[in-house]
Amino acid sequence: MFKKMSALFRTEKQPQEQQNTTVVADEVQASVSDEILISPMIGQLIPLSDVKDPAFAMGAMGDGIAIEPKEGKVLSPVDGVIMNAPKSKHSLFIISENGAEILIHVGIDTVKLKGEHFNVLVHVGQQIKAGDLLIEFDLNLIKQSGYEVTTPIIVTNSSNYSRIEKNEFKEITLGEQILQLHAGV
Repeated sequence: MFKKMSALFRTEKQPQEQQNTTVVADEVQASVSDEILISPMIGQLIPLSDVKDPAFAMGAMGDGIAIEPKEGKVLSPVDGVIMNAPKSKHSLFIISENGAEILIHVGIDTVKLKGEHFNVLVHVGQQIKAGDLLIEFDLNLIKQSGYEVTTPIIVTNSSNYSRIEKNEFKEITLGEQILQLHAGV
């Protein structure tokens, strides 16, 4: 799945010096174990099926949950490593210390903003802890530009887990559990 995700963030037309940098997943973690993801944002939890992008809504990238954010900050939901940080600044790909591959994608079609209204505070290869500030974004300017701010949080290797428990769909604050990943039977 990591190869699929890194391909998603690359474009063939970018000059070599502008291509995104990706850390090889094998260098970080080869297997998975149980994991709890905490909320990286303040907002309303919603099911992926409610996201207005078919790739997310149909679970094509993996299982997860989405948040309608109330403020423009994304914190890390786990301890891990930043694996990919596109130049468009609208998303991050993290591999947790327990092997979960996590995509946080701020907004729908926000890649078209080309980084405008986003500030990424981390870099590829950086070790992070749950609760670390990763991205700041201007919620109002993104909305005024005509984009949804719904933020999917996807476990791209969800097929490696026997079960994924989701928190009830409610208002959520930073640090609250949103997903529990079960590696065993």
